[in-house]
Amino acid sequence: MSTESPSLSTIQNHINIIEKRTQINHKVLIGGLILALILTTTKWFSSYVTCLVGVLCPTYLSLKALESPEENDDKHFLTYWVVYGLFTVFDLFTSFLINNIPFYYTFKLAFLIWMFMPNFKGSIYIYNLVIGPLFKKYEGKFDKGVEKIIKKGEKLTDKAIDVLEENKDKLLKGPTILKNKLKKNEYIIIFLLIKK
Repeated sequence: MSTESPSLSTIQNHINIIEKRTQINHKVLIGGLILALILTTTKWFSSYVTCLVGVLCPTYLSLKALESPEENDDKHFLTYWVVYGLFTVFDLFTSFLINNIPFYYTFKLAFLIWMFMPNFKGSIYIYNLVIGPLFKKYEGKFDKGVEKIIKKGEKLTDKAIDVLEENKDKLLKGPTILKNKLKKNEYIIIFLLIKK
């Protein structure tokens, strides 16, 4: 008969399951989780930790996948980067709301790990459930939108090059001379190009 309390044996069973599933030693797993919990609950390190774990670990695993003869791991990490990119854009535009949710970065870290770990492949699940069907449904509209953006970009680039070539001797005096020849948004882009 075991002298352990039921809750302790239940926790040990869960740890064993996670260790088998992730193939990470339980001591490393627990230590990493405690460190991540501490760092993601502090305002100073939370965004850095989630960014480092969400980018560096999958980058390393992506490099390993590219060098392996297996093709499924390539698909997994390509899918991760698609989901991660869309999640990052969503996070950027909603950060003023969601960053104030208690333990947000802890949940975000767990979500990112779930997405990139090869044993979980959460990114493939999210892609198949949400992103893939939406992309297939609106692919034609996306293509038309991208085409319009490219055409506008080409026109703007051509106009910028023409203005730069016409005024190359005046560029040394500063970008304000060009202000009269361009629309406001075009002027900003030219100014940024010259400033570099």
